[in-house]
Amino acid sequence: MSWNESGADGVGADRGHWEPGDMVSVPANQFRIFTLNLTSLVQDALRNGESNMSIVISGVGMPVFCASSEHPSSVRRPTIDFEYTLGVAPSQGSVVIAGPQNGEIVADPDELLIMPDYSPTISWDNLSSSDIEIQFSSDDDFRSVDDSTRLWNSWDDSSDFSMSNGEFYTPAGEAGLLNGTWVWFRMRSVDSSITGPWVNGMFGLPAEIGELNGQGQAEIDLRNDTVNLGFGTVHDTWVMDGNTSYNGNDDYRMRIGHSNDSTEGNMHAFIRVNMETVPIHDNVTIHEATLNLRRTDRTGEPMISAWLMDSSTGHVFKELSYANSSNGMAWTNGGMDNIVENALLSTVNGNQTGTSTLTFDATPYVQAYLHNGHVGDMDFIITSEGLAGEEIEIATGDEPFSYRPHLDIRYSWGDGTPTPVATNITPAPNSAAWDVVNWELQSTTTPTLTWDPVSGADVVIEMAEYGFGDSILLRADSRDHSGFDLTNGEYEIPGSWGLDWAQSYQWRMSIVEDDEQSPWSDTKLFISEINSTSLGGGEHELRYRHGNGTSQSMAELPDCGDLTLEGGAASGMNLDGQDLTASDNQVILVGCDLSSHAMPDGLAIVSATMRLRTLQPSGIGSFAIPNTMSETGEHGWKER
Repeated sequence: MSWNESGADGVGADRGHWEPGDMVSVPANQFRIFTLNLTSLVQDALRNGESNMSIVISGVGMPVFCASSEHPSSVRRPTIDFEYTLGVAPSQGSVVIAGPQNGEIVADPDELLIMPDYSPTISWDNLSSSDIEIQFSSDDDFRSVDDSTRLWNSWDDSSDFSMSNGEFYTPAGEAGLLNGTWVWFRMRSVDSSITGPWVNGMFGLPAEIGELNGQGQAEIDLRNDTVNLGFGTVHDTWVMDGNTSYNGNDDYRMRIGHSNDSTEGNMHAFIRVNMETVPIHDNVTIHEATLNLRRTDRTGEPMISAWLMDSSTGHVFKELSYANSSNGMAWTNGGMDNIVENALLSTVNGNQTGTSTLTFDATPYVQAYLHNGHVGDMDFIITSEGLAGEEIEIATGDEPFSYRPHLDIRYSWGDGTPTPVATNITPAPNSAAWDVVNWELQSTTTPTLTWDPVSGADVVIEMAEYGFGDSILLRADSRDHSGFDLTNGEYEIPGSWGLDWAQSYQWRMSIVEDDEQSPWSDTKLFISEINSTSLGGGEHELRYRHGNGTSQSMAELPDCGDLTLEGGAASGMNLDGQDLTASDNQVILVGCDLSSHAMPDGLAIVSATMRLRTLQPSGIGSFAIPNTMSETGEHGWKER
């Protein structure tokens, strides 16, 4: 009958879990007697009504030769000694581990830098006995040479335990814990020497990460091997739509851009930061967080962008491709559809002449991640805009240390209260950016942006001409730039930004309070060419017709349309493209989408007039306007 594992080492088949052992030092030419505590094993045998019991004894380190029961000297033969009392033994107790959670990375809560907690607190719930025993080990089978010094109990080491709070405070230095290692621990209840079953857990001690700068702020640099617990911290891969099954997880280079080779096509990359395994404190202020990628080629000038990605798709880096997020799980557009709303980090013009580091601002996203519970990964997707043949290469985590992708974070202790997002931003979303001067609306290329001010807070504004990801961001930070009226919540776009007539611009705003940045609030504005005309008496008139706000642009705004519907036939007739006619069986439909020219709040409509010019010089007739059509939904003028 073969053992389940050689040497009777099959857990649950050949043997149970190892009991705490004893570290024995045997000097040369001397004999030693050592003892092993079998109390729990004997109690289990009696409790289970076993007629015999077998003990497996194992050793680690140098071999130890022991006398057997056949030894000629009886005093050297193995013995087993019992101490017992008569009567009914107490029932076996139990306990539940409360913390650390299994697999948790444990850092010192009092250190700003990421430092291992060399004296961690172990907690429990539902202890059904009067005492408890706890053991640490550097191996999951609790068979390490140092384990005998990592065994504590609440009756001999009472000063290390708080039985009322259900906590054990690891004595500093006694456990011999090391940074960058996993620690296995177990506990069991003990009541009048009756032991309960072991319950096991494990926690990780990270590497010592970061350093303090001259302002007392912590600076950490996260790369693929930073936490040093075997699973990596920063991961990378890339895909291409010319070969939808390709995965670049093991490549030394990632390519981003647009290949001239049709078998490669469009290419983009993914960067994952296992932030959940980085024990940075949640109650910190992120002063700066940057995602840094090392460019390794010398040609190609695409516009490069980094975006935050939705990590809930469950994609697996070693399996994902342009077609699939993991084996058998399809996604669309190579994961591009999984970009989070308002998720652009920043853009970089790919006009570098040599190798360089491309830097993207992730500050508000890291801050929001910590405020939202510090759960899951932070995934980024790196994309580009450009012509065919415009592409770049960036180094992966398999390159030399200085070339690897990294997330750099500078932070200090915070107040734990999230900075509020900007509210009541004007111009209204997607609307014209008029200046209001004595209630007259004046189109301008230097509009004033407004928001509800937050006392004592700064503001960051970013704007892109063609849309986020398509152009370099124009940026103004009230901590570094003038022109802000923080008291009233106003900022006038400077002429140096070069806004142009009839163009749309995407822009976003973030509040900065106590140097902590809020999430972005993003919107669009439109530089219209429509101005109001004074009518006297404090009244002004705006005249809208199709495209009269955009004489310099191919986009005709406002978007207005008209047609005639004629009755008589069962389905009527759509006379779009012909002259407009109003009669007893014909109606004119006129629609105008004014969302691009929404009027500012606080203006009152005194009158609204629609003007139609007749084509015949004379005639008798009249117009009637019964009701406007529903404002909701598209009416589909051409198909009606």
